[in-house]
Order: sequence, then structure tokens, then C-alpha cells
Amino acid sequence: MRGIAIREELTDEWDKRGIKEQKEYAILTSEIHEAAFGIKPSDHKNLKNLERENLRDHMNDLELIFLY
Repeated sequence: MRGIAIREELTDEWDKRGIKEQKEYAILTSEIHEAAFGIKPSDHKNLKNLERENLRDHMNDLELIFLY
């Protein structure tokens, strides 16, 4: 639950700074992911053998900490 609250704080901050479109949020999220893990989110999903599932739902606590 705390991860959701932190994610909302982050997106609220982006909104204050003029980020409005879904594509912009996706780009920023992807950049954070690559900086934290050294791979794109799509590659991370492949490593976890995920297809349509949400990657965040399949991360452990340590992985989630690095994203936020």
C-alpha cells in the first residue's frame, strides 16, 4: 500500500511540473526503471516470464524500493 501512495506522490509531482499525457508518464517511468535496474521494463518482464501481467505486481520488496 505504501508503494501506491509513493507512486501517487511521484505522479502528482510530475503533474505539477507539466507532465500531462500518458506517454510522458510512461517515458519517465521507463527511465527510472532503466536507471535502477540497467534494463528496460520490457526486458525485465521477459526475465520474469511475464506476458500481460503488471511487472510491479511481480516485484519483490527490494525491487520496489529501488523504483521509488
